[in-house]
Amino acid sequence: MKVILFSQAAAGTFKHALKKEISTGSVQLISFSEIFSIGPIRKLHEEQGKKERLLWLRENLRNFFKELELLQTNQLEAIENGSEAAILTADSAHDQTGLRFALFLLKSKGCRFRVLNASHEINKSTPEGVRYEIRNTGELSPEQHALLFEKVQQVPPLKEEEINRLADEWLAISEEGALLRLWENGRIVSVSEDYLDEFILKRAKKVHRWRKKYMAAARLIGETIGHLDQYIGDDFIEYRIRKLVEKGELASRGRMDAFGYEVRRTI
Repeated sequence: MKVILFSQAAAGTFKHALKKEISTGSVQLISFSEIFSIGPIRKLHEEQGKKERLLWLRENLRNFFKELELLQTNQLEAIENGSEAAILTADSAHDQTGLRFALFLLKSKGCRFRVLNASHEINKSTPEGVRYEIRNTGELSPEQHALLFEKVQQVPPLKEEEINRLADEWLAISEEGALLRLWENGRIVSVSEDYLDEFILKRAKKVHRWRKKYMAAARLIGETIGHLDQYIGDDFIEYRIRKLVEKGELASRGRMDAFGYEVRRTI
């Protein structure tokens, strides 16, 4: 069985949880390092779309993204016709966009796709009154991955109409041209790239009520991510902080070419 995950962190945990199955070859793991909730995805299923996304990531995001290569879909394209494939997702624009992208690429192969949403499934076995907010499969423990793998094999395969619907949704979302996607009320919503700017400023105000006091940009990033019910990654928040500095809504000191700089509110 092929298992598709939209997180390198999840892939590492999954390999730990299912060492035997992976070592014997009964499970083949396919994973992505992309964050599908950010950046351009227009025509990402074509080479030109991949190049445009890579260019935007390199020009606007730092650290990890400087090492990115062109999005590789070879592993997906190498899946044999009629294969069994399990796809583990979560309630996030990242995972749900990735799911639609994968199904678009694979829909003509006649595979049997079993899809399981970790955000829903994990909470079925929690004590009453306890709920985990899972935004990405990378947040799961080895035990949870083992449980999900057991459960996903019991899920009925997607019907052809459902595969086609999700693949069509990929085309619609990718053509919207947005640089930021959120998960709201059970659907992917494309928004402007500055949509979270006010949220970032509010978190800055919570951390330091006195306007003239500086804080590490890394702290503001962590404060924002920690209170955000979306999965978009640290690098996008850092990108928006730099944009807020450019607009004069945050002041900075220190070198802006690394996470070591500091910021403060100006308003």
